[in-house]
Amino acid sequence: MKKTRLYDHHRDLVAEFNRRAGNTSREPGVAELASQLQTARRQIRELQNQIDEGLARERTLLAVIAELSLLADDSSNVIQLR
Repeated sequence: MKKTRLYDHHRDLVAEFNRRAGNTSREPGVAELASQLQTARRQIRELQNQIDEGLARERTLLAVIAELSLLADDSSNVIQLR
């Protein structure tokens, strides 16, 4: 006997099973996925902020290194006008 015919012959048992099993819709899964997506997007923003801060720190350190190397060479970063 095919599965669909079993469901047709035993509708009362199927209804009882569905009642006992509770809500079996996929909506909670979708809600959980949406929550995970929001969490992932927040983490991406935090990581992007960390990257931006790191790049700013790198630019500052490069400027300091350049200034220190000019001082070590006993030269200046000021261009004299004639």
